Amino acid sequence: MNHNVFYYFLQKRLRRITIRVENEDRSRFNKVIPIDGQKYKIGNSGGNENYVFIPFGVSSSGDQFELDSSLLLIPVNNSEFQNQYNQVLRSYDVPQNIISRIGEFAIVPKQKLKLKDISGRRGYPSLINISRQCENQELIKNKVFIIGKTSKLTVKQNNQLFGDFLDSPRLFEITNNKKVVGLGSGMDALFKQSFERKITEKEFYQTLNSVQLKKEFDEFYSKSCIIIRISENNLDQSYLLVEKSKRTPSPESLNRAQLFNRRRQSLPVYLSRNALSINKSKRSICFFSIGRVQTSDIVLNDKSVSSYHGMIGYHHKTKKWIIFDGQYENARQRNWKNSSNGIWLAMEQNKNYYLDKEQIIKINDFLISMYWN
Repeated sequence: MNHNVFYYFLQKRLRRITIRVENEDRSRFNKVIPIDGQKYKIGNSGGNENYVFIPFGVSSSGDQFELDSSLLLIPVNNSEFQNQYNQVLRSYDVPQNIISRIGEFAIVPKQKLKLKDISGRRGYPSLINISRQCENQELIKNKVFIIGKTSKLTVKQNNQLFGDFLDSPRLFEITNNKKVVGLGSGMDALFKQSFERKITEKEFYQTLNSVQLKKEFDEFYSKSCIIIRISENNLDQSYLLVEKSKRTPSPESLNRAQLFNRRRQSLPVYLSRNALSINKSKRSICFFSIGRVQTSDIVLNDKSVSSYHGMIGYHHKTKKWIIFDGQYENARQRNWKNSSNGIWLAMEQNKNYYLDKEQIIKINDFLISMYWN
């Protein structure tokens, strides 16, 4: 079947992509390309008709990205598939039952762009902005995120059972070098002592295996955990975040609005130190706060980091760790406030990334966004 004929009907609905480039002086440059299923190169070295020339500047010369819009031509549900492709497939005498079967495999849940960094650039990478809800939020081993302008978060180990660490013969050594966050009060105090080198190895294991900590030990043994490394100002600090579901704040740590909600018991209220989450769906996500304020679970001191910058969350249903920018301003979850300088995923060379509409790409001082109609 001819490729162009197959895409004909959907091209009527999705006609173009607008690529917008903005530099630090707020100067803008727009370029419009058709949604035709072709791959386009983006850069400032020139090229053929499938080339998007954008004035990036001397520091970012050459080909930068390869853009693939073919996923925008794929329907998002079976009804749309039938409406758009039925006539084309019928013209080739494809039986209706086969058309329906094709539709089951041909739809995508939402339309998105595919982008690949082909610059070959070393050092400062291309960055993808991570918002409150977007693509590329999942924390996967070896992914690198930039917090603010310079602080770096590297995923060292993801989705491991905390029990594997509790059974490790190197547990005492691990807790000497990593901040463990998310545990109950007894284990939290023990691991803090170990991290601060205020307890001997013998005392550590005696306390861990005590009757007093047995309930906490059993509760957290099967929880998921993740290891991240924070790098800023040439200093590294590792964190071991443990999934939590029953951790609640002490009354003295709550502000007036939070206490009001807790006394009424209208919603489940729980904190990860400063990161409040009131969840109507039976605590489907637990959160860990990131920020410059010292009560954050993950404290960053760089001035480009906001006081309440973002969060890391564990989704119990999907069993995924995610990161997102911003926090709620109050206990009622009414006002969401983004950070000043954002959270960014560092792109690996020659690897495809999926983008939502208007998700921002950053190259040095240039911001690139893409949206389609």
